[in-house]
This record gives sequence, structure tokens and C-alpha cells, in this order.
Amino acid sequence: MRRFRQSGWVGWLAAVLITIPRAGGDIGGPAILKARCTSCHNPQSKQSKLDLTTRESALAGGERGPAIVPGKSRDSLVYQFSSRQLRPFMPPVGDPVPAEELKTLATWIDSGAPWSNAPGSAQSASLFSSAIKPLLEQKCVSCHHTGAGKAGGLDLTSREKLLEGGDHGPVVALDNPESSVLLAKLRHTATGPGMPFNQPQLPAESIENVAKWLREGAHYNSPIEAKTATRPGSDHWAFQKPVKAPLPKLTGSLRFWSSNPVDLLLAQDGRKRDSNPRLKPIAEPCFGASIST
Repeated sequence: MRRFRQSGWVGWLAAVLITIPRAGGDIGGPAILKARCTSCHNPQSKQSKLDLTTRESALAGGERGPAIVPGKSRDSLVYQFSSRQLRPFMPPVGDPVPAEELKTLATWIDSGAPWSNAPGSAQSASLFSSAIKPLLEQKCVSCHHTGAGKAGGLDLTSREKLLEGGDHGPVVALDNPESSVLLAKLRHTATGPGMPFNQPQLPAESIENVAKWLREGAHYNSPIEAKTATRPGSDHWAFQKPVKAPLPKLTGSLRFWSSNPVDLLLAQDGRKRDSNPRLKPIAEPCFGASIST
């Protein structure tokens, strides 16, 4: 009986190891969970009341809370157990999860824990293409883009830049999308100006699309090119980048009169009205003079 049990464990462990993706293959967070965890944490057995077969069930968690906190691998129980920070160590038998897989798992969670084969992922991609990307291009990235003039230090041209946040910290909370500063700005409920800046509040449907996009992980199909963005009234002089105008060059007796830009412009204007303007020397300041009454 003992020999049978040992052979049974060996066979089970061998089967698990065979199904684990190798470093050179298409390895990702869901693949690691499927290979390492779902033999125990599935809808049927659901040990510790935890099901790791779908994104929704993983986020719901089990007896000890959510197994995955999108955007925060170090706070996610699945990472803490797999990296042997908490007991019982996972998986319960066999070798520890290799460092390379742990790194992949952490990166996947920090990127929002996308589940590419999950139901609704195609709809999420469609939502970004049909609603989110046009909205960002038309209303946001003309101010929030890479390079000089980035408003609030916030760049919305890619997911990585979005998650970095701006001068005042993160604008998206993947673990609690409804608390995201981005949504508060769009709803005009945050302190400071609402967004889009100096424009009416977006329609409720557009704001709900953004909220749904955040709940699904705020994924981009591709980066947004700031040059394709349009802004109402962007041809107005107030939206043009300041350009330093060339200063006039004085000649003749005025050549060495002054190097101050204001003096040069005044002298040029004076010559337009008078071919020989009479310019007075700059008055010296008088200190300590008494005022007679």
C-alpha cells in the first residue's frame, strides 16, 4: 500500500511537471495558474473556497480574501503563497515555483492580470478600439502626451504611462477602479478642474465606458499617437507654442546705445515714425533725495 501511494504521488507530480510551461514557450500568468494551482482550486474541488480557473473567481478570492489584486503583485495572496512568503507554501508538493515563473507571475499581476482567453476579452478589445481610443485621441492626449508640455505630468498615450500616473500620483486604481482619480476628474467630483479641461462634462455613456474599461484592466490594443489627436480651437494663438521673435538690429549712432530688448524694440518703433529719433540717456536713480513741501 505504501509503495502504491508513493508511486501515485510520483505519477501525479510527474503529470504536473509535464504540464508546466517552460521558459522558452508561451508562458503567462494564467498558464502558470493552470499548471500549478487549478488541480486543487477549481469549481469542483475549490479548496479553501478558492477557484483560480477564471479572472472573476480569482479576484473574488477564497477564505483568506482576493487571490489577485490587479496591479499589486506583492499584495496578492497567490504570489505570496507561491513565493513562500506565507504558509502553507504553494504548490503543497514538489519543488518551489522557479524564480523565472515567479517573475512572470508578478509582472502579469502588476500589468492588471489580463486573462487573454477569458470570456469578454474580445469585447474588451472592441471597447477600447470603438470607444476609449477615439475618446482619448479627441479629448485627452492633446494635453496628456509624451514630451514637453505634458499637462500634470500625465501621459495617456500608452497603458504603461497611464499606470505611472502624473505629478500628483496614480490616476488609476486597478484594484478599485471606482476610486480612480481619472473617473473622479471625468465626473467632475474631484478637487480641482474637471476633465476635459475647460470643456463640458462628457456624456454619461462615455464615462461609463471608461469605468468599464478600467474594471477590465485598462488595456490598450496599441499606443496612441499624440500627433493624431485633435483639440477644438487648437488653431487659436493661445494654443500655439511660443516662438522667440528676432530682435531688431540698430545701426549708426544707435548701434551701441542699448542691448536691452525693450530698448531695441522702442528704438525700432521710433525710427518708423521719425528717421532720427531723439533718445534720451537712461536716467540714473537718485537715492536719498529730500522732498520739499
